[in-house]
Order: sequence, then C-alpha cells, then structure tokens
Amino acid sequence: MTRREKWTVGLVIVLIGVLGWMEATAPEPVDWSPSWSRYHDKPYGASLVHERLTDLFPAVHTTHRSIYENVDALNDTAAPPMAHVLLGAQFSPDQVAWSALLERVSAGDQLFVAAAWLGDEVADTLGLDMDVELGAEEVDLRFMGRSPIVQGTFTYDRHFDDRYFTRYDTSRTRVLAVDGASRPVLLQLRWGEGRIVVCSVPLAFTNHHLLKGGNARFMAGALSLLSPLPVLWDEHYKLGRQGDSSPMRYILSQPPLRWAWYLTLVLVVVFLVVRARREQRAIPIVLPPRNASRDQVHTVARLYQEKGDHADLARKMTAYFEEELRERTRPGQVGHDDATARHLAIHTGLEQDELEQRLKTIRALSNKERPTPDDLLRLDGLLYDIRERL
Repeated sequence: MTRREKWTVGLVIVLIGVLGWMEATAPEPVDWSPSWSRYHDKPYGASLVHERLTDLFPAVHTTHRSIYENVDALNDTAAPPMAHVLLGAQFSPDQVAWSALLERVSAGDQLFVAAAWLGDEVADTLGLDMDVELGAEEVDLRFMGRSPIVQGTFTYDRHFDDRYFTRYDTSRTRVLAVDGASRPVLLQLRWGEGRIVVCSVPLAFTNHHLLKGGNARFMAGALSLLSPLPVLWDEHYKLGRQGDSSPMRYILSQPPLRWAWYLTLVLVVVFLVVRARREQRAIPIVLPPRNASRDQVHTVARLYQEKGDHADLARKMTAYFEEELRERTRPGQVGHDDATARHLAIHTGLEQDELEQRLKTIRALSNKERPTPDDLLRLDGLLYDIRERL
C-alpha cells in the first residue's frame, strides 16, 4: 500500500469515526409513530401499559403467535378462561382465526379489542360500523350511565383521531363511553358465556396518555370491564412472530448502528472492487510504431505495379539512389563515370572496376525503354547492395 493510499484510508476511518460520534451524540427526535408494542417505550408504544396490567389482572402472558395458534394451544391444554387483549391500528383476523376466537369467548373467555379499524369479518359478525372525524385539536371522552365506571371527562390531543361507532346491535350491546359529541367509542357485547369489549380509540391505550393528566383512569376503567382473568397480550399482529429479538432488527432500529452498518457494507464493496481491479489489471498491448515511409513505398509500388510503367519506376529508383548518394557521400557530381566510381570505391570498399561495371548496368537498366519485372528486380538488387556498403 502506497503512502497516498494509507493517508486516504486513514482519513476515511477518521471521517467514519466523526460521523458516528456526531450521530450517536445527536439528540434523537421523538418518535410519534404508533406501535402499541410492549417492547416500545416511545409515546405511542405500550411498554408502560403492559407493565401496569399486573395491577388489574393476576397474570399477563405475551404471545407472538397468531390467534388461531393461541386458541388451538389453549384447547389442547384445557386451559382456564383467559382475557385476550389486542391493541393496534386495525383488527382484521382471517375467518378461521376469528371463528376459533369466538368459540373460546362463547365458552367463557373474554376479548378486549382497541382498534381504529375493524375488518369486514369482525364488523359483520358483531354488527358494527365505524367512522372518524379528522382535524380535531382535542377529543373529550367520558364514561356514561347512571353509575359510570369512572367519573369525569378525559381530554386527548396530539393527533388523536376521534373514531366512533355509527352502528351496533342494541339488543346485546351496551354503550359504556362516548366522545364529546356523545358518539359511542366503547362498547361491551355479551357473547355466549363470555364478553367482548370493543374500543374505537386505540391511542388512548399508549404510554403517552397513560402519563398525561388523569387519562390513566379511562384506561383502567375500560380494562376493568374484563374479569380478573389471566391476560394473553398479543404482539403477533404488531411485530410479527419473533418481535424485536433479532440482532439485525435492533441494529437497524438504532440510527448510529444503522449508519455504521451501511458504511461498513459500502467500504467492503469499494475495497473488493478496487482490490480486484488492482490484482487483475490487464497488461496493455503496446503496438510498435508504424513505419509511415514503408507504408508509402508499398502504396506507390502497388500503384506502379497496377499501372505497369516499369520504365518510369526504373528512372525514379535511379534518381532517388543518386540523391541518396549526394546526401551520404557528398560527391561533387553523381554520374556513371570514372570519377563517381572512384569516389564510391572509397566509401564502399569495392574495386573501382567492379563499381564502374555496376554503374553501367544501373544506367542501362534505367534507360531501357521497356524493362521487364526481372530487370526491375535486378536493378533493385544492385542499388540495395551499394546502399548497404555505404
């Protein structure tokens, strides 16, 4: 690793540390999203609600299984009657689970449901319809009747939707609480040997409203409609079968750990890509420089070959040869005479008589009117031999 790469890696590590420290020390905004989970201590979680249930009931059991699985297990063990408590934004079990739960209620179990929306199967069976009034800054709730469960009016704010019942079966349903406009929000139904309590304002059963003013009394009054039986607290329809127990779920739920996890993944991918490119970089193929002069010679040669003008080619070959002699040997005058032969004999090491004979042959071939291809080859050989000896 080069010095520059070490500095780059060091700066990246320092930057990650600074960002992690800033994220870890930054104040977390309040999470107002509703969950109704016993594992969440945020305002609209239900950790405190679950904790205070022991003040009203002898035992509280948490389940991450579906309603059908719970009922099936209770039937197999011949368990005593229990109170099923389900809080959430909606309550919409499938037909099989709902039928199994109603059988348990008919046999003596009790059901408490606080949901802002009821599924069609539940609403049709119980004969209920719901509506909502949005935009209210405050919502007032109160128990009703000659002897209300709890005296007083309970005020709710902070995006508290005023949901209420618009239809219910008056023959077996009792209205226990209403909103400020006297619209039902808490109903009790007799069902066989058991009872069903339905509330249309589930946000009233959260940590925020448990601690706000005297609203805890409304929560306690509504839950006191259930007999003092063991409670089966549902988490399956909030967090799933395993809830918050997964380590990765916890890491992703914490902003500092989540950012650290994402940055680690990005750095690992970058390292793999960069490292793979450095290790497997292909050796570039460097082509030799092209000889433009040779390409030009080949082009001109093909041109003369196609044209068939051997005489002109022979004259030009001789002319270029004489010009090269002037540049390389600098004679006074290049010709086919004794003086030229004597001058070239000094530079080539050949005998003067032999050079005179070669020069005469070159002159004869270059002045020939119709030289043949063999004559051109012979002329080229003579010129090449002399060039090589210079």
